[in-house]
Amino acid sequence: MTPLLLILASLVAINPVPAKAPAPVQATLVADRSAAVPGQTLRVGVRYDLEPGWHIYWVNPGDAGLATRVQLMLPQGLTAGPLHWPLPRQFVDTSGDVRIVSFGYTHQVLLWSDVQVPQDLKPGAQVTFKVHTDWLMCKEKCIPGQVDLKLSLPVADAAQSAHAELFKTWQERVPLDGPSLPSQNRWAAAVQNTPPQRETPGRVHAEITWPAAGGTQTQPRTDFEFLPMADPSLLLSNTKVTPGPHHVVIEFTYQGVDPTKALPASLPVVIAYRDARHIRHGVALVLPLASR
Repeated sequence: MTPLLLILASLVAINPVPAKAPAPVQATLVADRSAAVPGQTLRVGVRYDLEPGWHIYWVNPGDAGLATRVQLMLPQGLTAGPLHWPLPRQFVDTSGDVRIVSFGYTHQVLLWSDVQVPQDLKPGAQVTFKVHTDWLMCKEKCIPGQVDLKLSLPVADAAQSAHAELFKTWQERVPLDGPSLPSQNRWAAAVQNTPPQRETPGRVHAEITWPAAGGTQTQPRTDFEFLPMADPSLLLSNTKVTPGPHHVVIEFTYQGVDPTKALPASLPVVIAYRDARHIRHGVALVLPLASR
């Protein structure tokens, strides 16, 4: 070995080249069964594990950020329902002149779809699920991330449960559908709606009620939040949340991003709250909007 190579080798030994740091967000494709069973439903989703201090975004990122996207590519004959979005947390940035509110997840989240396996799929075969997912991860700065994932499962007459606790944890955090709840738990919204005019935004005053259940622990108590689902054609502002004994009043103004286009007839929203045990829940509702 020449003197120059000896010097270089000694420098590398003393100052080894550092390994590439792991990304702040790791994504893994998972299923809730060990096999695909003909005629049954299989849950397939992406688990995101985040390093402390980092967050990614909900379907509606809010005033800043980008929604996390999951593109599920299915084997022929299989069909998937919509993506399940657990309740996000709210991030408020008051460091600048404008208060910025965004919605997303820290630590871990699971986003999944229910996949219907066709009855005529033959045991002994194999199905492969592919996913492309991309996200924006933020701490002091924001970095885009993306990955392509693949998961292969056998087709069998029976399957064992897989990742049961993971799916149970995140299923419990998905907002309930308010109008379809049993009558004793049903939520309803009485909406007063002023349509937008040429220079004036529309205004919504929604009184959202739920049955008085005699002190049930899961009754809404504190920390009400208004979480509108994403609609790129709308701009919302002047949001106000006023809780009452068995209701909460939601007020906001709205207008179209493009004044030449028709407004949507309604806006899906989530009302988040904490119960007497300080457990966080969410209920999904649809608020009608007035046209011009």
